[in-house]
Amino acid sequence: ILTNKTVTHEAGSSSIVVNTSGYYNATLDFSGTVATTGPLTIQLYADGVAIPDAVFNTFATVGEPNASSFNTILKATPSMIGNNVVLTVVPSANVTINNIALGIERIA
Repeated sequence: ILTNKTVTHEAGSSSIVVNTSGYYNATLDFSGTVATTGPLTIQLYADGVAIPDAVFNTFATVGEPNASSFNTILKATPSMIGNNVVLTVVPSANVTINNIALGIERIA
């Protein structure tokens, strides 16, 4: 994981922290399999709130691989000096993740 002063990640953590206000390009690539056939959603959250266009939805079948990606621009606005925006990726179902990559790049 490549980080800098604007975006950080602690080893073993499920979150990425945006430390600086601005606009960021967020790209997620995902592949995995589900334990139960049914709807599968992979959603990016900022401070516990779903980002509407940072989502992957599909109907998944047990044993069949699922792969997708999404790309969105997000505005990170820490509410006060010293606060950060915490990004997390949340699946809606019991999923075994084979590969996942979340890239966050400050663009403005």
